[in-house]
Amino acid sequence: MPDRSTRRLLVLRVVVLAMLATLVGRLAQLQLLSGDEYAQAATGNRVREVVTPAVRGDVLDVTGVPLLRDRPALVVTVERSRLRAEPDGGAAVLERLAPLVGRSADALRQAVTPCGGGVVAPCWRGSPYQPVPVAEVAADDAEGLQRVLAVEERAEDFPGVAVVPRGVREHALPDPTTAAHVLGHVGPATPEDGVRVDSLVGRGGVEASYDAALRGTDGVERLEVDHLGAVTSRAPAVEPVPGSTLVLSLHAGVQAVAEAALREALAAARTQPARGGGGALLRADSGAVVVLDARTGRVVALASAPSYDPSVFVGGLSTEQYAELVDEARGAPLLSR
Repeated sequence: MPDRSTRRLLVLRVVVLAMLATLVGRLAQLQLLSGDEYAQAATGNRVREVVTPAVRGDVLDVTGVPLLRDRPALVVTVERSRLRAEPDGGAAVLERLAPLVGRSADALRQAVTPCGGGVVAPCWRGSPYQPVPVAEVAADDAEGLQRVLAVEERAEDFPGVAVVPRGVREHALPDPTTAAHVLGHVGPATPEDGVRVDSLVGRGGVEASYDAALRGTDGVERLEVDHLGAVTSRAPAVEPVPGSTLVLSLHAGVQAVAEAALREALAAARTQPARGGGGALLRADSGAVVVLDARTGRVVALASAPSYDPSVFVGGLSTEQYAELVDEARGAPLLSR
């Protein structure tokens, strides 16, 4: 019996020593071999980035006439982390802000709520620490400017709310449908674009082809936060770099003439009888014009009809609006001929 008990104690000691050796080995691996990696990961979890969008570059015709540009506007933003620090979670702030920006408090609350975790759109797809744009006022809107500037005048009533200047993309020609298919438009980024999900990227035309150069480089400010999400320090901000200016071979004047001629030709064609007779008129709902310089081959004008107003994409496109743009009964205005 004593020999059997001794053997059992010996086996138990070996097992305990093996377990201790395994734990010590694992601890050494975490502390010595992977310590720096885990330290960097922990630091990364405490750092949040706040991005200032860069001004998108202008697009000019061959004579320097602006075709695309960022028009000045004031954008009202809400910093969600500041709202959460309020005793009521920022409810009173949103109630005071709602009439100034022409939106309900519930709509504002939904707009600043991060997407994910069962939250349905509309919601905020960017960083929870990124100020969320909730309203935009054009620089020439005197009444709107007076309302939103009240936020600056009574800053103590609007913690976490700011009014910042920002560029809003617009087609600069008098008729915004001019060269719409050539110039394209901008829209929200998707994960496949490889940029921030709250960025705007080119969708179609030269906006898409030269997106990287036109977009510029956004500014970044890094915030360090504690385990509760409160900001503890701010690193010096990196200022944004505006996008490059793009000069096309198009001539705005010739482009306007080409589009007018195309519309007149389509209207005249609709007065002609269709093949087969029977009194039916020719259906002419689409067409295109290409104007080249015979000496150099450069493109002077590209017209496609029917056209569309790219400004409908600013701020997001509804399902009904998109359906109209691709409706074949309307000539599918979004399709470039």
